Amino acid sequence: ELSITHADNKSAKSIVGSDIAVAVDTINDFPLDASDGDTVIVRDLNRGGTFIYDSNEVNNDNQGTNFNGWMRQYDGAINVKWFGAKGDNSTDDTQAIQNAINYLTSGGVLKFPVGEYIHSGISFASNSRYIELIGESGISFAPDSNGVKLINSSTTSNHFDLDNCFGISFKNLFFSNKSTPSSGTVINSVSQDGGSAYIEVSNCRMENIYNGILLDGTSNSMVSDVTITGTLSGTYGIQIIGNKKRIDQIRLEKIIIDTGVDAGSSTFYGVTIGTDSHTIWLKEVSALHCYHGFYVGGNTAPEFIRFNGAESENANLDGFLIEQCNHLWMDSIYATVNNTNGISFSNKFNSTCLVSNADIRGNKEYGVLINGSSGIIISNSRIGGNSVKSSNNYSGITVGADVSDVTFTNNRIGGDINCTGNGNQKYGILINTGSSDNYIITNNDLSG
Repeated sequence: ELSITHADNKSAKSIVGSDIAVAVDTINDFPLDASDGDTVIVRDLNRGGTFIYDSNEVNNDNQGTNFNGWMRQYDGAINVKWFGAKGDNSTDDTQAIQNAINYLTSGGVLKFPVGEYIHSGISFASNSRYIELIGESGISFAPDSNGVKLINSSTTSNHFDLDNCFGISFKNLFFSNKSTPSSGTVINSVSQDGGSAYIEVSNCRMENIYNGILLDGTSNSMVSDVTITGTLSGTYGIQIIGNKKRIDQIRLEKIIIDTGVDAGSSTFYGVTIGTDSHTIWLKEVSALHCYHGFYVGGNTAPEFIRFNGAESENANLDGFLIEQCNHLWMDSIYATVNNTNGISFSNKFNSTCLVSNADIRGNKEYGVLINGSSGIIISNSRIGGNSVKSSNNYSGITVGADVSDVTFTNNRIGGDINCTGNGNQKYGILINTGSSDNYIITNNDLSG
């Protein structure tokens, strides 16, 4: 059996041996001389553990699992506190977190015990693979709840930079800035040469930040159960774009983005889907008090975009701004009390869109404004109480001149914000024909 001898650093040298485990207080107390197989138990609450000496590693020291040949014995996840992180809302834990992530370049799980970790920006090495950062306690919607908070002390740096990374996950984490930032993104995933993919952000909260999540050239990724709120001083909550590389297969689910600013932020978009983005599905995503709730467009039109249960309220301008997109579905969306229009299709839009089971009510100007189309269908929707800014001036649905191929069927268009009684809308449907053609309008209730 292995016996344990308690020793201070002065006597440790004389008692190491293959059948003896030396117990010391801290990682600074490892024996000065050791042989392969010698065992030391470190009692330190945060960095302690069992270590076995390997002379082949004597020139390596990552300050967490290898201390110049003293190799930590563990199975499974590693703990950020092994690398010296304090999580005390005072100590700068940047280097400790960075060392832990550097150790896991080829994969593994990094656990954060409950605490508040100060840092000034962390980078994943290019081509990092299968790394999961996870808080030991779940995140609740209460900002002062016990959990894991990662607090960026820099007002300009990104929180986490990912360059051509694959399979990186963030779970059960609370992100914030110590002071109001002037730039920076919480999770900045960019594909420079190859391609980032399988990035996951789940059960996380971001508060008092600049930008939330950037997926640039990053495919096959998911963001779910995420809240982005508080003072949001940047330009977007989530941005999906193919600036560096075509992007495919992104899922956004159960997300709330809320600036909390009455009448909407003057700069902050909720979600933007930009150039060369393909097959993006947004399910139960809410953008509240933003500049535009949702934006779809770019130099290369996004394709195959689906909104399911998305919501925009109190936007500074449009709830949904659709500049251009090839093949768009908008099912069960909610666009209400936005400062201009519920949905706006720009004159660059030249594709198909199916809007079904939507609630588009109480917006200050148009419920739906269509300036471009190659096949827009609006069906089974409720569009009422719009034209709040000026009674009898804006209509429920307005189609611009020279726009063709639109279908409106089985809608309730009229009345107040509840689609009952009389409302402010000038017309239920207004079509400025010009040279346009091919309209199908059937079974719509336009009363009130």
